[in-house]
Amino acid sequence: MQKYIWVLEDEEQIARSVKRYLEREGYLVSTFDKVAKLRASISDELPDAFILDINLPDGNGVALTQVLRELTDKPILLITGRADLEDRIKGLDAGADDYILKPFDLEELAARLRRNISRSGSTGEWRTGEIVVDDITLDRTAGKLSRKNGAVIDLTDWEVKLLHYLMSSPNKVVSREHLYEFARGRILDPDDRSLDVYIHRIRKALKILDPNNERVRTVRGEGYVFLTNE
Repeated sequence: MQKYIWVLEDEEQIARSVKRYLEREGYLVSTFDKVAKLRASISDELPDAFILDINLPDGNGVALTQVLRELTDKPILLITGRADLEDRIKGLDAGADDYILKPFDLEELAARLRRNISRSGSTGEWRTGEIVVDDITLDRTAGKLSRKNGAVIDLTDWEVKLLHYLMSSPNKVVSREHLYEFARGRILDPDDRSLDVYIHRIRKALKILDPNNERVRTVRGEGYVFLTNE
């Protein structure tokens, strides 16, 4: 069965190239050049994936991601500039599954689209249940981190993914590459600093819950480790 893709891109040449390439790959594709046009097309029948430019003349792809994430769990890929780290973080926090940097290769875009569509139907297991290490509990379903008789902190989807991976292997070093690939489903880009941002935020959350202990330690040249009290 053909997969249906919505592409939001205001640059006509890019939109036309993406549509043509994805159609050759076997997808059905609809393109939109404004946020308002895409929103007007939202109904009970939504596509299998979205590709959204972040900067549009009448709105913002990040804000649209938040709207779409309330309606569907289908993959959302963002198109953004290499310098827009803050926008990429905001997009991931809003619920985007992946992003691609301009200028991008159409073959890479198609590969990321395939991978995210494939993962969307097979990665739900990690999202449910709880992980408990010492008295720290990660509720993957609710996206909350808590400590017995302590505070409860809300986490973003990406923070839950990263912390889930670390807490699943306490006291074992997890490489940056493996951690990133689990969370993003792709190989770590040496220029991508988003992982550092999320690790910093996870550490801050853990410090609020457990100010007397270091929970996530950097092992220079190797990666990160989630430490127990033992």
